[in-house]
Amino acid sequence: MEDEARVSVVMTVFNEADNIGDLIDALLLGTEKPSEIVIADGGSTDGTVEIIKEKMAVSPEIKLIENAGDRSSGRNLAIAAASHDRIAAIDAGGRPRPDWLEHMSAAFDRGARWVGGFYEAVSERPLTRAIGLTMVYVREEAERHFVPSARSLGFTRDLWQEVGGFPSGVQFAEDTLFAERLFERGYEPTFVPEAIVDWHPPRGLAQQWKTMYRWGHGDGVQGLRRRHYLRLLLGLAGTFVLAIALGIVDLGLAPLAILPGLLYMGRTMRLKFKHMEGASRWILIPVAALNGTLATLAGFIVGTYRRRR
Repeated sequence: MEDEARVSVVMTVFNEADNIGDLIDALLLGTEKPSEIVIADGGSTDGTVEIIKEKMAVSPEIKLIENAGDRSSGRNLAIAAASHDRIAAIDAGGRPRPDWLEHMSAAFDRGARWVGGFYEAVSERPLTRAIGLTMVYVREEAERHFVPSARSLGFTRDLWQEVGGFPSGVQFAEDTLFAERLFERGYEPTFVPEAIVDWHPPRGLAQQWKTMYRWGHGDGVQGLRRRHYLRLLLGLAGTFVLAIALGIVDLGLAPLAILPGLLYMGRTMRLKFKHMEGASRWILIPVAALNGTLATLAGFIVGTYRRRR
């Protein structure tokens, strides 16, 4: 019975030398120490594997799978190699708070089979903080509707087997596809907001664009969230048509076409402003939101084109 209550922590890594050591230490020093940590490396060349092996020399609970392939394949390999039927997943680049695994385990003890832990964007830089807030849920949003992410995720082995694991050959959005498969079978995640992983978002707008373009591209390739992107496209098209119509009446009126978009953004971003202090939030959050929206939309268009070809 004691063995059944244990949790295997799994993660995939690729060139994470700047953070993998701290991540492993955070797990090992938590209020509940994982009985094992299974790490699948996708072929790192920056010293990540060497750091992991140094940790393995003093922590036998760490297992390493080398050359595990893409993120989805690596995660499946790590789960298959795990010794226990309760799985907690975390992504490199994050840092679990000391009681993260304790709260994940408690949810399993209460009968949960699919656990959605929480994650919070952390940064001292106002722009980076704003970027992070627009890229992930804030707690009020998650309490209304939450699609768990591999940044802080738990599930039982039988659920993983039932849906065929994480979709093979997928580099991005694999955790979203995994969640969609569970939703389709009628499962609902148990939201555990106390199980928090601190997540470090992209520092600047260029990095945010690159990351969110990949997210949108993954959605396009997999055909995810099409209605969401269609609404965005219709909104942009409407803004363009309105600008032309106003310009015909009076060229100086054309900039007013952005007002509906600003009102929409204010409505969708209203909960974000509560989680950032300072007057700069009224500028930085909308700027980050617009940058991310355009990036994901561009990625989705390209990904959809490639999928259809």
